[in-house]
Amino acid sequence: MKKTIKTLWEENPNSYEDKKLHQILGFCGNGKLTDNSSTSIEFKELLSNLPTTKLETYINECLAESGENAHKALQDLVNEIGVRLGFTVEFGLYKGKKGSVGNDGLWESQDSAIIVETKTTNVYSINLDTIAEYRKKLIAGGKINENDSSILLIIGRDDTGGLEAQIRGSKHAWDIRLISAEALLKLLKIKEDLVDNENTFKQISQILKPLEFTRLDYLIDTIFTTGEDVKYSNDENNLIVDEDTERRNNANETKATPVNFNDACIKRIQKHLNITVKKQTRTLYANKESDMAIICAVSKNHGTTEKPEYWFAFHPHQKESLTKYKNAYVAFGCGDDSAIFVFEFEEFISFTNDMWETNNGHRMYWHVKIRKEKGKYILRRRNKAHVDITDKIMRA
Repeated sequence: MKKTIKTLWEENPNSYEDKKLHQILGFCGNGKLTDNSSTSIEFKELLSNLPTTKLETYINECLAESGENAHKALQDLVNEIGVRLGFTVEFGLYKGKKGSVGNDGLWESQDSAIIVETKTTNVYSINLDTIAEYRKKLIAGGKINENDSSILLIIGRDDTGGLEAQIRGSKHAWDIRLISAEALLKLLKIKEDLVDNENTFKQISQILKPLEFTRLDYLIDTIFTTGEDVKYSNDENNLIVDEDTERRNNANETKATPVNFNDACIKRIQKHLNITVKKQTRTLYANKESDMAIICAVSKNHGTTEKPEYWFAFHPHQKESLTKYKNAYVAFGCGDDSAIFVFEFEEFISFTNDMWETNNGHRMYWHVKIRKEKGKYILRRRNKAHVDITDKIMRA
């Protein structure tokens, strides 16, 4: 049986890392993207397992090329971004046919539905009436509701001035919004790299819907909430959790620089658990098909060479995210990806009872403090209720 491109990529990613998009498509089926074809199925399966940086590379290649395959691939890439933004996505047909609605995608959340239309450029005239008709048909078919549905045009290149004027001057102005593929990628990067609270991002993602900004409170609240989420995530790298730590800070030690080796840790964890996960937020990774998720946090050494110490924060919103999954884990990378501790969720939660806490009325979190002493790793807690977690270190 012929191996799929996803399997080939997993077996030897380095062999495909530098391949262009048209070469990747050549490994899928017959290389031509058509509705319900093996090429389309394999390509979408691969996209769901690629890092976001690779999606960005392929989008740029689609915009630099011409031809039917490039436009169809862009449609799939944009829909994959919708999945990563947290929407339930129905991929549309590449080519409309009688009896079917011709929208490129349908993105749904708990309180809204967005009809997506993807264009590589707006050089050619776009018939807004045709796109609005897609929405009407979906409403008539009972698939979406009129009051909580809208249209989102995603344009590959950001030269959208003429199209913006066209939308503003049309009868569809209150139902259609426009965004460039570049801006959509930026939104995804905010979710994956800056925001750690899924609820915060749900608030941010509302900007994809038509909103009336005569009153600016909502927009300011969204900016403020995002800024607070980022601020607190940075502050966590300088936690004060007990008297020893406070003494070190008072001795004018330099503040630790945040470490970013989540990706290296996740690669090892995936191999250890024999599962592939997709990044959801800054620290949350999940495989929704397998009902599995993991919070992965990292820290550099905040102690000494003789007694290395690693600090982390665990939040109620992270706990809430993990409770949605049948199989959930909490992992901590200490110093580098050679020292990773993996806990089953329920076991880890049992340890939080005696952990130090921060609760300033605006934000609450538990302090996770791991110290290496005499060859053993200790999870330090209040009242000396420490736990030997040496057996939790992930073995190669």
